[in-house]
Amino acid sequence: AAAASAFAGMRPRGRDGVGAGPGAARADPLPAPAGHAPLPPVLLLEGARPPSVTVTWSLPFQTRTGADALDEAAFRAAKPAVLLSHLVACQGHGSLSDWLLRQGWAEESPGPKVAAGVPLSTQSGFAAWEVRVRLSAAGATHWREVVAAIFALLAALRQSHHDREARAQAQGRPLGEVLRTAADEVSALASIAWRFPDRPPAAVELANDMRTAPCASAYITASRCFFSPQEWASAGSNFGSPAAGEAAAGEAAKLLRLLTPDAARVAVAAAPPEPSAQPRQDPFYGVRFGELAPEASLEARWRAA
Repeated sequence: AAAASAFAGMRPRGRDGVGAGPGAARADPLPAPAGHAPLPPVLLLEGARPPSVTVTWSLPFQTRTGADALDEAAFRAAKPAVLLSHLVACQGHGSLSDWLLRQGWAEESPGPKVAAGVPLSTQSGFAAWEVRVRLSAAGATHWREVVAAIFALLAALRQSHHDREARAQAQGRPLGEVLRTAADEVSALASIAWRFPDRPPAAVELANDMRTAPCASAYITASRCFFSPQEWASAGSNFGSPAAGEAAAGEAAKLLRLLTPDAARVAVAAAPPEPSAQPRQDPFYGVRFGELAPEASLEARWRAA
């Protein structure tokens, strides 16, 4: 429901209706970058199957100061990437997935059409977040519009939080909005895991883990819950409290400010040949691919989505 209300605020943009969706939307609250560098080149994987488009962002920790700083501890505790993935990958009516299906650009086979998540999180200061769309044959020829729709949805989510803050300041009280509603939805789903405590591991199970795991301490810490019956209730309550939901929504708003077209890397699998693409080859694996510099008109369309 939260994802549908965000995507419904998008409106047709540009000559080809890039980022089109029902309803009307205001401008992205982020200011347009002045004197910005060209967008990163698009990676074209012509031999890859099945058709898909992936948009990836690198999320550096502690590289910005002030209210928009992305703190590593808060990123791991509040899990704003999980919240945004829940919104973007929603499969319900009015979602990005639903709109792509109606355009005929998403694959109609069973399973999710849009996936979002954190494919990489390191201990050295950064993580990655990506959105992947499974394309139909027609969608592979309209990958530019698909990418614009992803950017437009993220802009709509930014606008939702911006509007909420403005209304709260004007009326002196917090008001509900998409990010906060999604935080409640994610919290409700996560709380299911805390309703039925796991059986404590037997000594023989722990011993077997330590014998077979490459790194015994890390494996057991990651795969076993060390909560006593007394600690279980208090640990579970941390995921569902109003304060936890508010923190997750706030961190998601910070994360959204990093998810811009200028910081995105776009990769298209099984894309039609592009005459202007520059042929490249990976020096380690020998994989051949193309690099396509977005033309000025495409840059303008993506930044305006």
